[in-house]
Amino acid sequence: MHFIFGETETIFGYKKLRINLTFACDTMLSDLKISYQSRFKDVGETKADDVEAMLAPYLPSEYVELVSALCSSNGCQGQTPEARSQRASHPLYTTPFKPPGIKVHEYDLKDGSFGIWKAKLTDPKAMEIFKNMQILTPMFIDGGTLVDLDDPQWTLERWTIFFL
Repeated sequence: MHFIFGETETIFGYKKLRINLTFACDTMLSDLKISYQSRFKDVGETKADDVEAMLAPYLPSEYVELVSALCSSNGCQGQTPEARSQRASHPLYTTPFKPPGIKVHEYDLKDGSFGIWKAKLTDPKAMEIFKNMQILTPMFIDGGTLVDLDDPQWTLERWTIFFL
């Protein structure tokens, strides 16, 4: 993760730092939780790294911090009323979730039925999901970078995204 934390991949100023970045399975909205046992006390100009600020450029502009707002077989059961309310009111959430685009294939396995959907990045819902999941590119592809979606040379018409 040197693209975020530098070549040495270190974060200064924490004991037992834990960064938990999870994604909703339908919209790929992020849930970032940062915890630690203790933090370095500031001494003059020497301060602990601001982990959230280091991650912010790589997260969608409106990443969502909710309590366990991920998809599961029980939907929103077991979540706080605030989390259910925030999740339900977000415009990307629908009940039940339907991927953007058109279904191009469907198949059944013992665990259930599955569909493959395709959409152009000109579809606002597909674009929103793409933006939400872009951080995964540099996390899992060494040297991978975020796509500048505002670059006029990068036309959205030519790109198709597939959802399972």
